[in-house]
Amino acid sequence: MSPDPYEIALRELVVLQSKYDRTSVMVLANKDAGVLLGFALDSETLKPQAIIESDDLDLIAIPAAEIIRAGDRRAVAGDHFAHDRLSHVRHRKGGNYTRVGPVLRGKEELILYISHNDSIWWVRPRSMFEDGRFETVDAAPSALPEVK
Repeated sequence: MSPDPYEIALRELVVLQSKYDRTSVMVLANKDAGVLLGFALDSETLKPQAIIESDDLDLIAIPAAEIIRAGDRRAVAGDHFAHDRLSHVRHRKGGNYTRVGPVLRGKEELILYISHNDSIWWVRPRSMFEDGRFETVDAAPSALPEVK
């Protein structure tokens, strides 16, 4: 029996989360990319993505495989998880999530969202997030799922 790709991806997340501290500056090809907020899975490929606050306070997603090393720790400047920016959404197949907001991966805009079931962070292209797969349940969730 071949291993479940989702289980493999979850194990990769655990390794990354133990290897890199949140708020460390992530270094890619000998340049600082920004401050690490956490790791998310790409909903289509199950490849881990580093969610980073860039110097101009945008959230960016970088494939975790591109991280060279972690630098010094630095404070997160943006308020990306502010209660008034969040919304509670439900997937058409079930499952409740907190929609955090837009994240850039190159020129592609993704949406960062967090599972209420297991607190896993996910990203998917904005177009797929807004094509009817998700419906807004509440303007803002009563509480943000615990961030892992």
